[in-house]
Amino acid sequence: MVGSYFGLILSAGRGTRMRPFAPKEMLPFVNKSIVVHSIDALKRLGIKHVNIVVGEGKYNIQEHVGNGTAFDINVSYDFQQVLDGDGGGISCANSTKYSSANYVVVLFGDTILSDPEDIIKLRDQFERFKNDPDYVGAIAFKRHPAVIPEGSKKYPYGVALIEDEFIQSIHEKPKADLLPKFDRDGFCESIAPAYIFKKDALFHMIDDLYGVGCDGEYHLSDAIKLAMTKGMKFSGYSIKGKALDMGRPLPYLNALRDWFINASDEDVKKVAAEWDELALRFRNGELK
Repeated sequence: MVGSYFGLILSAGRGTRMRPFAPKEMLPFVNKSIVVHSIDALKRLGIKHVNIVVGEGKYNIQEHVGNGTAFDINVSYDFQQVLDGDGGGISCANSTKYSSANYVVVLFGDTILSDPEDIIKLRDQFERFKNDPDYVGAIAFKRHPAVIPEGSKKYPYGVALIEDEFIQSIHEKPKADLLPKFDRDGFCESIAPAYIFKKDALFHMIDDLYGVGCDGEYHLSDAIKLAMTKGMKFSGYSIKGKALDMGRPLPYLNALRDWFINASDEDVKKVAAEWDELALRFRNGELK
């Protein structure tokens, strides 16, 4: 592969739905915190440097992860003061930190891709198309039922239409009147979320987004939609595993239940041994 990759993890949200157990990115999933699962996904791509965007009340993420030495990766931080969407989080990232990178992998600190191969396959798709000058990035999707939850006015995910691997249309959390446009046999391609972008194009997209935000928020999906009107191309990859949303109690508990139901005795023993090792490193001051 030609060109270097840089990681960006968005972790600024308040996480009120997981209170009083917070921040949500610090909750354990099996044997490590949720945010460390995101770091591990970036490491699988060979990424050496990740920037984490945090917000108010997220300082213990910085204390836990530190400069990344304990996790064999370099970690830096930016602060999102105004919580105005994931596009706003990217705009808070200091792009000068990415000066040596050509490409940026964007993940969320409260979401885990259950299949470790999915992030690699997303990168492989990006690599196949990146030499097209109009191509900007690859986005991960997961098929979900095209049903708006009871009591809600919007679909809970951003959605897209994908043909021959390329995104034809994208929309952030459509309302009931728009959802049928994205319905294919009772399912929608929902943003996973995991993204890979050409670095310069990403930050130009976010700059263009301001002034056309939706309801005072600036969403990455809206930036993509705006870029598409200017002829930019984006590909979509349907993940094989699950996108585990750890920002709400029910999906978090379901993910834990599913892991333990499918785990063997040896799996549990292995995790326990890894946890013992983490506890030892904590007692020795290597982890916080």
